Amino acid sequence: MVAPTQRRSRNNIQKEWPMTNQDKRPIIGLGVMILKGNSILFGKRKSTLEKETWCIPGGHLDYGEELKEGATREVIEETGLTVKNIRFGTVINSVDKASSKHYVSLTFVADYNGGEPQLLEPDKCFEWKWFDLEDLPLPMCVFNKKAFDAGFDPRQT
Repeated sequence: MVAPTQRRSRNNIQKEWPMTNQDKRPIIGLGVMILKGNSILFGKRKSTLEKETWCIPGGHLDYGEELKEGATREVIEETGLTVKNIRFGTVINSVDKASSKHYVSLTFVADYNGGEPQLLEPDKCFEWKWFDLEDLPLPMCVFNKKAFDAGFDPRQT
């Protein structure tokens, strides 16, 4: 059996993370790409993590919460919008060893159902804005950028 801080490679056992990290766990993030025709909603981040980047609505999965329930909750809490037809889109694993942050971000896609985007968490976001899928905003937060750079297209879900 391999010790928790080691993993097997083809020819030997290699250390992965330092012992001090063995109790750390990734944070589960939820994001929702809301489609309205050929547009997608982004918010300009105000919080310290990736400040002034554009990001889809989202947050963290709460303990005991179903995935789609959490994603829908985050949209309502942040924007006040209602969505329908929520479905799984993609998953992004993002490790930033410099800041000791490790996120597994589950991205969902949903269709716009009603309302106008509101700044319901003004400490986290400067504004909400619809962008054409052919003209996405920059700079984009790392999770969304990784998804689009990998060729993810929310229209194909």
